[in-house]
Amino acid sequence: MSGITEHGRLVFGVEVDGVVHHDFVLRPATLEDEYQAIELIPIPEGAADSPTLNIAYQMRVDDASLLAQLLSLGTLEPAPLPATLLELIDPDDMAVLRVAASALKKKRLQSRIASTPSDSSKPPLSGPAST
Repeated sequence: MSGITEHGRLVFGVEVDGVVHHDFVLRPATLEDEYQAIELIPIPEGAADSPTLNIAYQMRVDDASLLAQLLSLGTLEPAPLPATLLELIDPDDMAVLRVAASALKKKRLQSRIASTPSDSSKPPLSGPAST
């Protein structure tokens, strides 16, 4: 994984052992984050028949996956586990983390574009070759 990270500050912070932690460092997402989030969040009973429960479940999985990307939170390194953070984090702070994750994706994309040699004779990797 690349050494690219995103640093930021939570609005309300997360209180752990009487100390409120605001500053964070976020790393890029991995598939393992997704897998761990799916294992962590139980599927609600009746979710198969309830669009609302399905949406709530997916939101919790997405949030747990994002929280798994935290390298540090304040003086806590590594950051607390996603299960703990889901119970402690303010929704507005979760929005801050989503913005940081989006900025991190842009940084990664820009670094890959900048490091890729320009060769117009090769087709793009993301699509079929033009003929």
